[in-house]
Amino acid sequence: MQSDNPQKIQEYFGQIYKDLTAHAEAEEEVVYPRIRAFYSESDTQELYSEQAEMKVQLDEIKSTNPSSPQFKDKIKQ
Repeated sequence: MQSDNPQKIQEYFGQIYKDLTAHAEAEEEVVYPRIRAFYSESDTQELYSEQAEMKVQLDEIKSTNPSSPQFKDKIKQ
């Protein structure tokens, strides 16, 4: 994010948040159940765990003030 305008930053992140959340939900509902037969339970569980971690990170970013330096740092992570 090249902008320093907190409103624009929040707007951009809002779209990223929406898109990543929709993508994650689609994977969990459609993809993961279908691949279970081809992978071990631990591998499948790892996919769900990674999604859960990503959601936590997105929620942490969402709750951070977009004008703070921590906001962009969290996005870079």
